[in-house]
Amino acid sequence: MDRAGEQLRPLTLVRYARAMSLPLDGLDTAVLVPDKAPLSELHVVEVQHEHSGEGVDEDFWSAVTVAPVHEGAWATVRTLFRRGVRPTGPARIGASTVDPDLHAAAAAAVRDLHHSQRSTSATTSTTTSTTTPGTAQAHQELEAWVQEVAELAERTADRLDDPQTWTRRAVSIEGRAYAMWTHHGTTGFAACADVGFALLSTHGPQSEAPSSLRLLTPQVVTSTWS
Repeated sequence: MDRAGEQLRPLTLVRYARAMSLPLDGLDTAVLVPDKAPLSELHVVEVQHEHSGEGVDEDFWSAVTVAPVHEGAWATVRTLFRRGVRPTGPARIGASTVDPDLHAAAAAAVRDLHHSQRSTSATTSTTTSTTTPGTAQAHQELEAWVQEVAELAERTADRLDDPQTWTRRAVSIEGRAYAMWTHHGTTGFAACADVGFALLSTHGPQSEAPSSLRLLTPQVVTSTWS
C-alpha cells in the first residue's frame, strides 16, 4: 500500500512529558485502554491533531496515546482512528483520505518501545556517553538515534508475515476477538491490531501484550469522576 498520501494530512503531533500530560477527562472521543487498569492510573501522553475542514477552526484528535501514570504498570496504548469515524466537521477538500494501516501501527509500536526504553534508562541510570547534554553534538547524536530507530521500526514492520518476528494471537475488546500481532524485544513487547474503527498500536516492558482491552468513552470518564 502506498503510504505517501499520509504526508498530505493537515495534522499536528503533540507529545506531552509525563509532568505535562493530560488527564483522561480531556478526551474528546472513545479510546482503547488496558481492560483492568483503573482510570486513576492512566493519562494521555500524546495526541495527533487534524483540522476538520478548511475555514473551520475546530480540530479533532486523529490519534491518542494513553499511558500508565507509573511507568511500566500497564501497557501504553495508541488508538489510530480511521478517517470518517470522528464526529466532527466535513473533510477538507484536497486532504488525504488514506487510512493508517497495520504496517503503520506495527512500526509505531516498535518505535515507541525503543523510545520508552531510552526515556526510562535516561531517568533511572547514569549514561555512559561522554557527550555533554544540550550541545550540538548531543543533538546530532539524538537525531541519528531517532533515525536509526525509525528505520529499524520500518524493517520490523515489513516482516509482519514472518512468524519468527511477529506472533499472532487473539486480543479481546469489549468481548469481541481480534487478531493481534506481537513482536517481543529484549526488554518488552510491541503489538498491533486492526479493530475496525481504528488501528491499535501498543507497547510495554511486560513480557506479553495485554490479552484484553476496553473502549473508554468520555461519558464513562465523566460519570466515574463526577
